[in-house]
Amino acid sequence: MGKLVCSTTNSYLQQLRYYQQLQLDGTEFRNVVGITKEFTRILNTKYGATLMPNSKESSNLKENFLRIGNCKLEKQYWDLRRYLNAGNLKYVVFALYTEEGLTAKEFGEKINYTGKDIIEFMREDLITYKLLDAICEYFGILKTSDFVRYIN
Repeated sequence: MGKLVCSTTNSYLQQLRYYQQLQLDGTEFRNVVGITKEFTRILNTKYGATLMPNSKESSNLKENFLRIGNCKLEKQYWDLRRYLNAGNLKYVVFALYTEEGLTAKEFGEKINYTGKDIIEFMREDLITYKLLDAICEYFGILKTSDFVRYIN
């Protein structure tokens, strides 16, 4: 994905997709750091620190290099999360369907649900797995852990 920033020229959907990509990249980054630490630990255990001079320094160097490269992305991730209110499924769904100029009823019909289902979700903060699936599929967004917590 290209670089997106918070502005009125990018749609809410574009910014949400970019935020979700940053979320995935952050998870991958944490996995890489964990693997690097584990690999260094195994080498130290198997061969000993004496056979691997500066092993701690080299692992710290790799870890710091990875963090320095991602600190701007981390800041952008948190800025987008706040700006988009991305953890609030009700807000996200409302912003996405109103951005397309739809009412709750029209949106519900587009995803083979009634407007009542959409309004009920908005009022009660609870959603079925099938409805969440339909919403995510319609907009082409990921089912994040933030969204899944709304399932009843």
